[in-house]
Amino acid sequence: MTVRPKLELESGESTLQVRRVSVTERISDIFTVDVLARSSDVDLDIAAIVGKGAAMGAEAELGTIAWSGVCNHMEQIKPANESTGRSSYLLRIVPSMWLLTQRRGHRIFQHLSTPDIVKQILGEYSIEPKLVISETHPKHEYRVQYGETDFDFVARLLEEAGITFTFDAQVSGGSAESLLTLCDTPQHAASVGPIDYFDTPNDGRITGFFITDVRLAHGVRPGTATYRDFDFRKPRLALRDSSEFPLAEGEKVEDPYEHYVYAPGISLIEVDGADDLQAVADDKSIARHRQEENKRRAEIRAEALRYGKRKVNYRTNHPELTAAAIFSIDNHPRSQLAADKTLMVIESTMHITELEWTVLGTAVFAEVPYRPEIRTPKPRVAGVQTAIVVGPPGQEIYTDEYGRVRVRFHWDRKGAFDDNATCWLRVSQAWAGTGFGSMLVPRVGHEVIVDFFDGDPDQPLVVGRLFNETTRVPRKLPDHKTQSIWRSASSPQTDGYFNEIMLEDNAGKELYFVQAQRDLLTLTRHDHTERTAEDRTAVVGEARVAAVGWSDSLQVG
Repeated sequence: MTVRPKLELESGESTLQVRRVSVTERISDIFTVDVLARSSDVDLDIAAIVGKGAAMGAEAELGTIAWSGVCNHMEQIKPANESTGRSSYLLRIVPSMWLLTQRRGHRIFQHLSTPDIVKQILGEYSIEPKLVISETHPKHEYRVQYGETDFDFVARLLEEAGITFTFDAQVSGGSAESLLTLCDTPQHAASVGPIDYFDTPNDGRITGFFITDVRLAHGVRPGTATYRDFDFRKPRLALRDSSEFPLAEGEKVEDPYEHYVYAPGISLIEVDGADDLQAVADDKSIARHRQEENKRRAEIRAEALRYGKRKVNYRTNHPELTAAAIFSIDNHPRSQLAADKTLMVIESTMHITELEWTVLGTAVFAEVPYRPEIRTPKPRVAGVQTAIVVGPPGQEIYTDEYGRVRVRFHWDRKGAFDDNATCWLRVSQAWAGTGFGSMLVPRVGHEVIVDFFDGDPDQPLVVGRLFNETTRVPRKLPDHKTQSIWRSASSPQTDGYFNEIMLEDNAGKELYFVQAQRDLLTLTRHDHTERTAEDRTAVVGEARVAAVGWSDSLQVG
């Protein structure tokens, strides 16, 4: 077989002659095309090629195939030698999606589904994906890209949602791009058809496509995935769901192998309505924990864990067996690999020279629901952070029915200083009981300490407060370092208007001071005893009224 490789570069460089090509593809990963080429130009302008559009194609009697993207790496591996007069170069072509690995940051996404978030990020790179989405993907109230590259964030969200991404190889050149496809049911794609199996394909009988070196492999995988969540609105409800993968009779031994994960917030999604709507808490959206979402995520996890339970490795000359391609094997003696058993390619490596192309691949059975392997770790916040409490313009105190607040993180470059900055954050109090405890609501503009449930950046909560240069301490320090103070501030804020309890602990000057900015009301439900060891002075600015229900006595001396 004669193969005619063709390299096209956006830079217009045309002196490179392709000698060898290696293409690696994998479901939910970036393909790489490594090209070994020669040129008569020993001073080839590498900088003009790297970062620009590039396409690598191959044509033969059996068909054509091409990959398009950008050249992200090029090097001269050998200068011109005396025998050939040509220099050797190595190029790597990757899809434009690879550029997502070059940007890392922090930002917040609210009220968007996973496909919507992914489309937004890809759009920033002028990438328009093809969506093959058959399932319903709910909107998330709050998702954070926390110190991740754009690629890792996108890959993680897609893995969590059970959505694969692949690149459709196509015949195109220059800056044209291999089409990015997002799909949640890749096993349902159309088949390229059965491929004839040959044990010894090099005996001269074969003129078309063949598949050989077929190896069926079985492995051990967990049989169950379980997620557990907690809903503060329904603290006594156990949000737990398991998904047991349907196991064949010979696989029942894997039933006890469970992946149990406590994942706060995993079942929290935005819904259209609820029977416990609240005016302020639900002012932006209605987000609730749902048992069915917990179950859906457990099912996705179970299907991802079963990835690779049964694999088929092979060698072929069929160029269309790229990642996510569906096919079957004809004439294989093993019944499990009969022509009616469809397979899906999960990874492949194609080697191309001027004489042949060879594809080494791995496939799984398409009858089994496929989910991408969960391999992108979610970042964890290593410690606490501080943030500023925010709210709508003109409001000094902004809270909901649960005493929650919204904040703006210092790392958030895109969020505004208003009530759209984050989701609601629960606020830790000194005491929280059933209708009793303490309640101190952080006010707009105040600096608070934020921690995260299990280090999850999607699950923030306020655990403390801090003074700073703008929100100063109530008494000058260190001048009044012996004073312990609990001081509030009238709202709307008016300078010098406050309620206060102050304890002065300076030896010999101890003082317990109470100030009511307007009215002071005390209620004693039984006896009230006051004892003054020495003098007592009462000053009434206007009227004094005393009402005694039974008797009044005064004893002097």
